[in-house]
Amino acid sequence: MQKSLDFGPESRQMIKNKSGISAIFAAILLVSIAFVPAVSAQAETESADKLEAIIDINGQITPTSTISVLGEEVCDVLTAALWTLDQYVDDSRIGTAQNKLSQSASAFRNNNIVTGCNYLKQGIVISLNLAAYWASVLATWVYNKLVSAANSAKSFLIQYGYW
Repeated sequence: MQKSLDFGPESRQMIKNKSGISAIFAAILLVSIAFVPAVSAQAETESADKLEAIIDINGQITPTSTISVLGEEVCDVLTAALWTLDQYVDDSRIGTAQNKLSQSASAFRNNNIVTGCNYLKQGIVISLNLAAYWASVLATWVYNKLVSAANSAKSFLIQYGYW
């Protein structure tokens, strides 16, 4: 169930006052969109050859351990981003996406890559839907934050005679 939003002056001011959340969420989401297909498209042995630090229980680098660790990390990063977004935005889809990502991370920890990828895909789809829904509000908020930062920097430079 989606909660209703009031885009009145108080809500807009609340969004303006929050620090960097939309920029952080957007950056993490964009990185994950580019990262997940790239990891899943690589040959498994190539992934294992390039990532020497990922080792399985027996001390061996295997394609399964490589993909499992990377998949789990992606889930953790996206879950953290969604948790942060949840602190500022009231939308029940965030919890649904977090549950899918939690199930995905659990599957990756158990070396069940196919199930992990399926849950990860579901979590990313929900995250993208959230991003599309909130994009206009968050983009305006980021723009206002950038303008405010630029004005503050200009005021600082004027104050000390550098402008």
